[in-house]
Amino acid sequence: MRRMLPVVFAVIVLIVLLLPVHTRCGARSAACAMPPDESGRVGYYYEVEPLGITVVETLLQQNFRIAYSSGTERVDLAQ
Repeated sequence: MRRMLPVVFAVIVLIVLLLPVHTRCGARSAACAMPPDESGRVGYYYEVEPLGITVVETLLQQNFRIAYSSGTERVDLAQ
C-alpha cells in the first residue's frame, strides 16, 4: 500500500494541473478589451486553459498559446 501512495499523489497533482480555467485576455495581467459593438457590449478575448499553464503564465508574466479552447465573449458595459 505504501508503494502506491506516490503514484496516487502524482495522479492527483496531474489532474489538478489539468483542470480547465477560464482566463480573460489569455493571461491574468493582460488587457484586451475590444471597442463596443452596436449594442454597447464590449468584447474580450478568452482562453480556457489548464490550471498549470495559468500558474506558469502568472509567474512569468507571459501568455503561452496553450489552451483547450479560445474565443471572444461579449459583456455589457454595466458589469
